[in-house]
Amino acid sequence: MAGAKMLGVIDFAENQLTGTLSSKLSSLPIVSLNLEENNFKGVIPAALGKLTDMTKLDLSENQLTGMIPEDIYNATSMENFHLFQNKLNGTLSVNIGRLTNLETLQLGDNNISGTLPEELFTITTLSDISLENTHITGTLSSNISEMYEKLIKVDLSNNEMSGQLPSESIEKLTLLTELILHGNKFVGSITKAICEEKGLFLYDLQNLTVPKTVSCGCCNLQA
Repeated sequence: MAGAKMLGVIDFAENQLTGTLSSKLSSLPIVSLNLEENNFKGVIPAALGKLTDMTKLDLSENQLTGMIPEDIYNATSMENFHLFQNKLNGTLSVNIGRLTNLETLQLGDNNISGTLPEELFTITTLSDISLENTHITGTLSSNISEMYEKLIKVDLSNNEMSGQLPSESIEKLTLLTELILHGNKFVGSITKAICEEKGLFLYDLQNLTVPKTVSCGCCNLQA
């Protein structure tokens, strides 16, 4: 392809494109690949992991199936990793921890299962973890406190998570504006210190929802 070295950004979002994603995309010098809101089917090409300079991958709101390929975690420059509203299955790999530049992780509305790997909580650059409406199980790690420098949003709603909510770790997330945990089976309580962060100002905790199995005097309690 003539001029391929100048390509950089591919953005065909909201174009009703169909077909499958070609592994030949990996031969292009892509920094940002945005194909959200189309009608692509099939699997995510493992070859996309060869795009080591790619900072954004957005394949959200398509009809992609299969597992997230392990090779995708070789794209270690990735800052925005968005695959929400597809039909993906499998688990979230421990290799997610290789994406040390990641800022937003949006994988909700898929059939992803299994537990959240501890390696996820080592990515201190993350500001947004959105994994709502999947089949994730297990507990929420107390190591979430290590993400205090950047983390603004956590949405784990409508999953199958359980166990003691690590409230003392959550207290340390002083930049948090959204904590959305309803639709799980967590137990425990939201501490007074967390409630005191609630408010109407831009950097206050504005959206706080937990299941009714969690004791909280300031939360929006839901099933």
